[in-house]
Amino acid sequence: ISDLTNADLSGTNFAGADFRGTKLGKFFTDEMRRPSEVAKLTGANLSQANLSHLNLTSVRLYGVNLSGARLIGVKLSFAFLSGENLSRAELSGALLVETNLERADLRDANLSSAELRGAKLTAANLMGANLSNAALSDASLDGAHLDHAILRGAAGDLQ
Repeated sequence: ISDLTNADLSGTNFAGADFRGTKLGKFFTDEMRRPSEVAKLTGANLSQANLSHLNLTSVRLYGVNLSGARLIGVKLSFAFLSGENLSRAELSGALLVETNLERADLRDANLSSAELRGAKLTAANLMGANLSNAALSDASLDGAHLDHAILRGAAGDLQ
């Protein structure tokens, strides 16, 4: 297992990298859910990278390219991904509770069976996204682009 806790990986090109088994930081270090000792990934290229099943709870990603990334079963609850590129990302079964995805590009992303309770998807681009069987209770979708999105079996009282 690689430990990248506290590493400054800003601007690094990780396109196609496999992060399975990698530790990127310690999360939930206090009652306010503030991340501490987290690898810095600002501006990193993670397109096509495999981050499946990692615990990225509360992570803050700025200017990160996650297009086509494999994020199957990843834990991204309380994360900040506002405006990030997650187009064609594989997020099936991901835990995205109260994650900020405002203005995120999720075109053609697979969010099937994802847990999106309380997620902020305001003005997000979900065109062609697969949200089948996703849990969307209390998710905010104001102004989200849902053209051609698959919502079969999705459940929740959308706001």
